[in-house]
Amino acid sequence: MARTSPTQTRVTLAVTAVLIVLGLLALPAQAFAWGNGVGRSGNTFGTHDWILTEANRMAAIQGATWVNASVAIPVTDDPDTKFRDTKDHAYDRWGKANGNAQQKVATYYSQAVAYLHAGDIDSASRSLGLLSHYYADVNNPLDTDNIAAETRMHSRYDTAVDSHLKAVGMNRAWVTYDGYSHVGDPSALTVASARSAHGSYTTLVGQYNRRGYSNSTVRTITSRSINRATNGLADIIVSIQEDAALVSSSPEVHAHQGITTDGSDTSDYWIVHTTWIQRYTSSWESSATASKPFNDEDGTLHEGFTSDAHLGTGAYYRSADATGGKLYVPAENWSPPTFDNQHIFVFDALTLKRERAVATSQTHEVAAITVAPDSDGKDVLYVASYRDSSKLFRYDLETLAYIDSMPLKPVPGSGIQGLTYRDGTFFLSTGLNQDLGRIYTADRSGNTRLIFTSTLAGWHEGIAWRNKLLLWLVDHPYVASKVRFFRLPGF
Repeated sequence: MARTSPTQTRVTLAVTAVLIVLGLLALPAQAFAWGNGVGRSGNTFGTHDWILTEANRMAAIQGATWVNASVAIPVTDDPDTKFRDTKDHAYDRWGKANGNAQQKVATYYSQAVAYLHAGDIDSASRSLGLLSHYYADVNNPLDTDNIAAETRMHSRYDTAVDSHLKAVGMNRAWVTYDGYSHVGDPSALTVASARSAHGSYTTLVGQYNRRGYSNSTVRTITSRSINRATNGLADIIVSIQEDAALVSSSPEVHAHQGITTDGSDTSDYWIVHTTWIQRYTSSWESSATASKPFNDEDGTLHEGFTSDAHLGTGAYYRSADATGGKLYVPAENWSPPTFDNQHIFVFDALTLKRERAVATSQTHEVAAITVAPDSDGKDVLYVASYRDSSKLFRYDLETLAYIDSMPLKPVPGSGIQGLTYRDGTFFLSTGLNQDLGRIYTADRSGNTRLIFTSTLAGWHEGIAWRNKLLLWLVDHPYVASKVRFFRLPGF
């Protein structure tokens, strides 16, 4: 074997070192986008934990409180510290094509929806925690491209950002909630976020290499990136709840106002439109109709009603000693923004024959009715107003005389469309704008809480319970009018 001279050895080592450096420069952008605690161990609070915590706070504004943070937060670092699936943390289609974070986000989104639909909140929370890592990463501009100058600053930049987000609420001014937008395609959202982040890539690399984190441009890009990541993740959290809750839909019912049932699994359905009522069997076969509910027996309109006669969403009720149920329905003349001649109609639930029409003694608008026990355990009518969301109005079940009102606090969103009651809790639906509805709960003292937001196409109207499913009539005049069946988290 030929002897290698010291000079040859030095040359070989130098060439090898150059090749190694060149190889490192050719590698994709850093896998560790944002950091997550001291030494990137993930065992302390860091950027990924911060983004999920703030996103969860924002999601709660839309009633999405399903996340078990004690399960989700500890796994936000797992893609770095356990999985080490380095290329999937990026989305780079501008430099050396690299990364499929969008696929990871879509997979974990589907998992979270399936788990939450099945009532497994902990598993859904774990899937969300993992999802949040991949989604947050692509909002870091440095995970969207790869130039040589980035290798000199990527790790230092991530560490600097982490030092500013190492505690809950720290630098919260970086984020401003921009409201809820349903995530129909989590993969597309991820790609769109990466595209937005990439717009700052070259500037961030250049400015950081010249001046470090203290540079105002770097700080602006950072806060903008964190804000985008947090708002997007908040939308994901709310969207997971919305997608998981929807169980099924009824056939087309061509109605606008609401629905009621007797609450059981085998109940009939009573559908209320603006000017008629339809009873369906449990298999959605039509069984009775009140085609002219405003007419007296002689065929004329009941006193005070005009061509603007308008029904609200009603309530089924059957007392323990009754042989049949009753249907209580609010009625009035409605010509926005004016209303008058407010009544409570009572129908035989089986035949839909109107038995009584009683004018209210109050001036409030009448939109929805439910039956619930008062503080003494006596069943009374509770009436909600579309025009006044600040309270519920109580009426005697037998005489239909006004009793008093129950203030709601905080006042739920404007435009109460539906009202129902179950197991000590009132449920109110609001729908002031098309394609957006919300469900609030209210306890016996009137304390309210937003628990669900829906972005289904259409006007979100009356609600009712059928065992453990909440039924919500959603009417879109150009798409469909159907009863949507929801399984709400926690109910």
